[in-house]
Amino acid sequence: MAWPVRHKLVGLLAVGSAINYADRVNISVAAPTMMAALGWDAARFGLIFSAFLAGYGLLQIPGGILADRWGAKFVIAWACVGFSLFTALTPLGGIAFSLMLALRFSVGLFESVTFPAYASLNSRWIPRAEFSRAQTLSLSGVYIGQTLSYPITTWLVLMFSWPMTFYFNAALGALWLVVWLAYAANTPAAHPKMTAEELHHIEAGLSPRSDTPTSFWSILKQPPVLFLSLAYLCLVYGLWMIVFWMPTYMVTGRGFSVQAAGSTCRAPTFASVYGPLIAGSLSDTTL
Repeated sequence: MAWPVRHKLVGLLAVGSAINYADRVNISVAAPTMMAALGWDAARFGLIFSAFLAGYGLLQIPGGILADRWGAKFVIAWACVGFSLFTALTPLGGIAFSLMLALRFSVGLFESVTFPAYASLNSRWIPRAEFSRAQTLSLSGVYIGQTLSYPITTWLVLMFSWPMTFYFNAALGALWLVVWLAYAANTPAAHPKMTAEELHHIEAGLSPRSDTPTSFWSILKQPPVLFLSLAYLCLVYGLWMIVFWMPTYMVTGRGFSVQAAGSTCRAPTFASVYGPLIAGSLSDTTL
């Protein structure tokens, strides 16, 4: 039996999130080799990592607004074009430290709109009873991408050179973009392979939308939103420490080889795949 179109779309989003996160992890795995090649210390790489996060935080909210207004399909596509392009250009940052800061800021800037646009797309494609599972499956690639990126990046660095990992990840983004543009649609009704049965199932189960304008600040002041924001703040502080610094720490602080560090760093990210999927299933079953 063929998978429903909405399930295939969620799978495509999961692959996209894997590539998205691979573009973040690659520089942390390559960092020890880059430090030696470029003569930059850990303090400079701290600024490089922070430049990415500065860009990443800038368009989170605008990204969701743009996806709601213009359609998530093309917002996600343009995001992929941007972060793949600047990932491919990252090796040029070795020419000057300021250029590297600008390039990594740009990667973060384009990646920042991706996941808000995912949520916008899923809200139009996924019935409420399936939404949590779809959302967590869409984002499961975050941890899968990290898990795969550690050994692949390590192999590319050891077999070729550190710039090769950025070219490789950019090429993956370009390939995914072709499939995305060919298959995705902003709404179920606009998809050429959508059946009448599945369309009815989706539309009957979507969460109702209000035509009354809602103030952004009125949403922000809601206690559940405040608590979720605080919880996410605590989560991502630890997450980004692991994503950016664990490979360098294992090499410079614990004396691991680059290859051993790449293998070791997979453990926490591999374990992280299961938590969101379980949480999404539990959330849907407790509606």
